[in-house]
Amino acid sequence: MATRVFDKNELIGATLRQVALFATWPADVMATMASRSQLWRFAKGEALYEIGKPARGILVLVDGSLIEGRTSPNGKTMAVTIIRPNWPLCVRSCWGGGEHVSDGIARSDLLAVLIPPAEFRAAVGGNPRRLEDLIDFFCVQTGQDIIALQARALSSPRCMMAMYLSYLSRPTYHVSAEDPGAADPTAFAVTQDELAAMLFCSRQSVNQMMKAMEREGVLRREGNQLRIVSFLKLLAIMEEDEPIHPLWREQIVAWDAKLRAAETERDGRRRGSQPAETTLREPERR
Repeated sequence: MATRVFDKNELIGATLRQVALFATWPADVMATMASRSQLWRFAKGEALYEIGKPARGILVLVDGSLIEGRTSPNGKTMAVTIIRPNWPLCVRSCWGGGEHVSDGIARSDLLAVLIPPAEFRAAVGGNPRRLEDLIDFFCVQTGQDIIALQARALSSPRCMMAMYLSYLSRPTYHVSAEDPGAADPTAFAVTQDELAAMLFCSRQSVNQMMKAMEREGVLRREGNQLRIVSFLKLLAIMEEDEPIHPLWREQIVAWDAKLRAAETERDGRRRGSQPAETTLREPERR
């Protein structure tokens, strides 16, 4: 069962300051909202929010991750996405006073900040700039949801898997128009069962597609983790059925360029640290 944490309140303000939605909000507004927010610990497998239930508030993960989706009465699981720290969850349900349309299940033990609905509304306070930030957030979220629905209807499982792998490499949930973001060189954890639930296919199908992408030089498996080694090759798979949104494409191309630059820099440092080569020559014959 979720338990409230009282001895780490400093994490609340530090976490909320990392949320892009709050980037331009005044320090005093942020401090007040943080002082009235709560810190909760959830165990692996526990629901942070549940479909059909009213929102308790806006959640922001401090650490760990959760998988968003639902399980139907016949036991079939559908997964939508994996959410990581510093992203505001349940904003639409909280602001609109509605019920959750999916479940959010902890993939590991984690901490999360809970902003009560009344405190979030007080922080927005009818301020034009903060209301504009909120409207922009909703518009981008809705646009991405529509693109995801269209992709599910029109794209092959292979294309969809490439799209999910691209998402898992993102530093944020939204595609950013201002900063394409750096490609994260670290591997990310996702199970074949989770990918199967996202793609509505079997675990065996996921394994076959993953092996094909390994052979094609798209990704590398490292234990229970995956690492994208070529975003351009990943992009080619994403666009096998139809072109993706230009902004998303721009972001992925930028990731690949930054990844290649990082590799070049590492190779340069490696060569610089090696001793100079000595050329051995045969003794001259007299």
